[in-house]
Amino acid sequence: MEPDTVGDTEASDNSDATTAAAGADWLTPGRNRLGILVAGVAALICAALAVTVIVSHSSGGEALSQHRSTTTIPAGYTVSGHGTAQIAYPGADGRLRTVTTNLPWHKQADLNPAARSTGITVVLGTDGGTATCTLVLHGKPVQQATAQGPYARANCRTAATSAAR
Repeated sequence: MEPDTVGDTEASDNSDATTAAAGADWLTPGRNRLGILVAGVAALICAALAVTVIVSHSSGGEALSQHRSTTTIPAGYTVSGHGTAQIAYPGADGRLRTVTTNLPWHKQADLNPAARSTGITVVLGTDGGTATCTLVLHGKPVQQATAQGPYARANCRTAATSAAR
């Protein structure tokens, strides 16, 4: 049995040597270089096309998201009535602003579309009075509330995208 195993091993060694010699043919000057060159150029062209498609789709998506992020939501905050009130509302940068003023009062703002909600809070002073807050998005009133009396409070809140254009 051993001679068969040795014979198989020798045959296997011979086929490896033959494969190695055939594989080295491309290193021999003048043999198969044109085919390898064509295959390499084709692979580079395919890779370049794939990168171009990926980049064009990526920048198209970024341009769309940049367009969305630069489009603002027009908002209006109005407090009608009489008396003195403390009014809290979001500024253009999203930070809360607070003013104490005599009524009526009005403020326009352009909201960042990333804002999930917006609103206004009105608190009347010690002398009371009447105050009605109105929240407007895209030119349409979306929320209204009224407060009456000393230290009375009115809140108008809504999702920033609640008003359709």
